[in-house]
Parts: sequence; structure tokens; C-alpha cells
Amino acid sequence: AVRMSSVLGDGTNTDLVPVHILGSMAYYHAAVGLINTSTPGVATETVVDVTAQVPPNATSYLLSASWITSTGGDIFALRTRGGAAQSDIWVRDSTGLTSGYYVAAGDITMPNISQRFFYWVTRNFQMRIDLRGYQVPTGGE
Repeated sequence: AVRMSSVLGDGTNTDLVPVHILGSMAYYHAAVGLINTSTPGVATETVVDVTAQVPPNATSYLLSASWITSTGGDIFALRTRGGAAQSDIWVRDSTGLTSGYYVAAGDITMPNISQRFFYWVTRNFQMRIDLRGYQVPTGGE
């Protein structure tokens, strides 16, 4: 069943934001842009806080990511914990691709650990990370 619900804030607006709830997943009507930059910070781990977009009781949240390679061998990783490569949830390597190649990820489910995640890249390139929804613990399956 689909029903309308809402959560407070989408990162830019302070009003109620409509979501659709399907089972235990709450989906935003439009993806919420978290990162859209051409200078993500080379070889620097960056934290992304989602407290304004994901409720604290959510068990996980759904991201989509895309980037445009600057050269072959670019690496883009999403992590649950800082400084811990073993906590990588999603990693892409552009070895063999040429500059300007568009790489898009499908849905990436991140566990909700302190309402934040980390990303790490090897070079500056155009990248985008969007939030598509989150899972609530009391929803249907």
C-alpha cells in the first residue's frame, strides 16, 4: 500500500516534505541533493551529515551516486566509518576508462550509523550524491 507521509526538512526547506511509504521504505518524491561538486577533496575523507534528511530511528537510507572521470584510475568510495577502508559499502574504480566518462551507481543502501557517512576520492572530478529515501523500523515488509 502507498500512503502519504512527511518528514521535517530536506536540507534546504524547513517545511514538511512529502514522501511515499512502501512497506518499511520512505521514498522522497524527488531525490535530495547531498553533494554536487567538482572539487570533492583529493585523497581526503569527507563526512556527510544527513540528520536533517534521515530520522534518527531509520535503520538505513538509500543513496544514488554519479561522477565524471577526470582520467583512468579514479577511485570513489562510500564508507560507514571514518578512517576505515574495511567499512567501504560501495567502491568504483575507473581504470581503463577515459577522461569525461560518466559513471552512475544504482541504489546504494547505507546503514544508518550516527546519521552520517563518509566519501573518499583519489582526484578532483565532478560528482553527485543524492538521498532517495530511508528505511523505518516499524514499517511493513
